Amino acid sequence: MSSPVVVLIGPPGAGKTHIGRALAAYLGVGFRDTDRDIERSAGCGIGQILEQEGEAHFRVRERTAVHRALAGHSGVLALGGGAVLEESTQRLLGRHRVVHLAVSPQQLAARIGSAATRPLLADDPEGRLRTLLAVRNPIYRRLATWTVPAGGRSHLVVARIVTLLADQPSPRGLAPAAVRPNGPPARSGAAAHRGTGDPLGREVGSGLGRAAELEPADQLRLHQPGHHQCPPAGHPLQQVGPAAQHL
Repeated sequence: MSSPVVVLIGPPGAGKTHIGRALAAYLGVGFRDTDRDIERSAGCGIGQILEQEGEAHFRVRERTAVHRALAGHSGVLALGGGAVLEESTQRLLGRHRVVHLAVSPQQLAARIGSAATRPLLADDPEGRLRTLLAVRNPIYRRLATWTVPAGGRSHLVVARIVTLLADQPSPRGLAPAAVRPNGPPARSGAAAHRGTGDPLGREVGSGLGRAAELEPADQLRLHQPGHHQCPPAGHPLQQVGPAAQHL
């Protein structure tokens, strides 16, 4: 059975997909986003699923996608922001290395911008993010092997995660991750903290060089022209791009 090198969790706008792609490329492993898996299965964007099926049904789809990915993916895995609310998912994450990408509500709101692609943050994104983080941050921290501040430059965040995976064994007693970077070695930098809140007490990487410079995140096209209902599960996607993390 395959197991992810690392699982990324955090709120919408934390950069799980963006950072996850760069991290996977640097490590020479695959990248998987469970939001994208859900879209492929549904045949439409997450915004449409929420509108047509409701959040409860979306969470069922999400739970299935997350459990499959945790059992079958051997690279970097990014979960949707609300996936950690499911208790069965919380239990499964206890067996994996988990990085919580931590970002302030102000930074998240600035990154998200228009609420059009974030259905559950409409009207008042920053206010809703504050409420969301009050509920979810304790869960993120409890589940995380490490919490990494992600409000700065993306390549520095990637460097921190690379060093944590390479140099520090999991506190849950798992074997060290197989980290075989394709780029230059990370340099010493600012310290990170574990999800339990205990200082690691070690320096983590602060830079990866040109290989880690990231392109702007792709925008998800939620609505196809003339398309008003999600097709049955398994229908091929036609115009849905890389998934944004909506929830």
